[in-house]
Amino acid sequence: MSEQFRITVNELCHINDGKKRKINFDDWQNKKNKMSKDRGEEYVGGRGIVKQAKIPPPQVQACPPRCSKPGCRLPFPRRQQIFQEFWGTGSYNRQTDILAGMIDVINVNQRTTTHAQSRRQHSYAYYLSNDQGLKVPVCVSTFLSTFGITPDRLRTVKEKLASGTVDLADKRGTNTLHERVDPTHTDRILAHINSFPRKLSHYSREAGNPLREYLDPTLTVSKMFTLFRIQEGEHVNRLEWLYRQVFREQPLKIGIPRSDTCDLCDKLFIQLSGIDVNDPAQNARRREIEMKSQAHHLQAETSYEELQLDNSLANEDYVVIAVDLQAEGSRGACEIANCIKKYCTENFPPLNQGQVRHLIVFSDRCGGQNNNFETLCMYRWLISKQIFSSVNQKFLVSGHSFLPCDRQFAILENARKKTTLIEFSDIENMIRNACHVRPFLIQRMELKDFLNLQPLVQACPLPRTLKVSQVLSIRMVNQAPNVIEVKSDHDSVAWTQHHSVLHNNFANIHLRPLRPHKIPIPPALLADLKNTYEFIPIESRNFWRFLE
Repeated sequence: MSEQFRITVNELCHINDGKKRKINFDDWQNKKNKMSKDRGEEYVGGRGIVKQAKIPPPQVQACPPRCSKPGCRLPFPRRQQIFQEFWGTGSYNRQTDILAGMIDVINVNQRTTTHAQSRRQHSYAYYLSNDQGLKVPVCVSTFLSTFGITPDRLRTVKEKLASGTVDLADKRGTNTLHERVDPTHTDRILAHINSFPRKLSHYSREAGNPLREYLDPTLTVSKMFTLFRIQEGEHVNRLEWLYRQVFREQPLKIGIPRSDTCDLCDKLFIQLSGIDVNDPAQNARRREIEMKSQAHHLQAETSYEELQLDNSLANEDYVVIAVDLQAEGSRGACEIANCIKKYCTENFPPLNQGQVRHLIVFSDRCGGQNNNFETLCMYRWLISKQIFSSVNQKFLVSGHSFLPCDRQFAILENARKKTTLIEFSDIENMIRNACHVRPFLIQRMELKDFLNLQPLVQACPLPRTLKVSQVLSIRMVNQAPNVIEVKSDHDSVAWTQHHSVLHNNFANIHLRPLRPHKIPIPPALLADLKNTYEFIPIESRNFWRFLE
């Protein structure tokens, strides 16, 4: 059965604690409108109609000159002062108290006997205070004009006074007496939510919420409630709001994106799921898996802390960049290394005598683009050209490589959904207009910008003891051109050195173009593209006409 309960202000403030966005009553538009109304300022009504600000009393007398009330002849400055003090309170209840203090309720002394029932049970006397603070009688017209109120508001105050009400405060919107559902409903809903299998996200630890768990991506709250209704019966049809409220209060989210996966985390989770928690013989195995998972997460957290620390130190002499380049369109290690090379050579001039400039590069562990020896040779070439005095390439843990640039990718993906891309200029315009606060800077890579880096690799042999894909940090400095220093984790203080003798003329090696012409489009794909020519807007057909 239902019962009734009262919600306190503190409980109301925490009513949506399950959401990231908290309740802030002062930011509500209706609250702002209410405060403007109580101050006599212009505000927007509930139907969107703009209500004008209260008009101060006129300089002339509000009632006819023959009015006998002495207070109607109060000086204009005094009436204006009363108006300002009244609306300056900014409180509806305080204003009601002021009005009530200036009204007297007078019982009818003599009533004429008639068959009709008179609705007028009382008469009222109105007053204003003069400069000495004494109350002087006024007529109702002067009373309304001086305070700038409507007859309806005055009638509300008079009715409260006539009824003998002691508390004149406005009680509208303060009722907290609501029906409360049977507590057993909440318990059954919670038990049903907990019956769904869940897993910890491998990002949950670094996000600061180790208790966050994730349900199957195919689920929705609506599907879960449908299953709950089938289980409990049709009498719970009206409890979907309660089901959603209970779900929001749990540290749960639905769905882990397929990009948010880690092979090791998934492997350990599957192993842990197959262990019977009630079997003491498997306790040692369970603890071993849990320790591996904790060590893996700790290493990932250390990588993120390293990224945050380096970002905090970034300045003109300490350059920190994050790259996450893709291998689509035949872009391999050489193409991607050339992109980084062009960015560095065009944005940083050669160092002067005694000047230092360090480069820190964060990336994922993708061997085809970032984690390879060809890219390292390009970094050594930048040092030999005195663009940087040292280069430190740092990798995040595989599966936990969320980089700052991933946020920019999300912005571009959202812009892509709203844009029709037909030619290269459309791509540039989409990127340029994707973010208005800090617009993206676009650097187009031409065919001449892609150089063959194999001569650098040949002039800088890979040390046999160096396994590039098995380290998390690689450092090279100009004082030791033949040494490559590595660390297997970011917590380590000591560096392991690997020696590689550079060619004497390494800095002056001539780099030829990677390819003499553009990569041709496969014939079958080219034929399909040209078949769509007649559907292309006229202004874009020149681009499609010369495809090859």
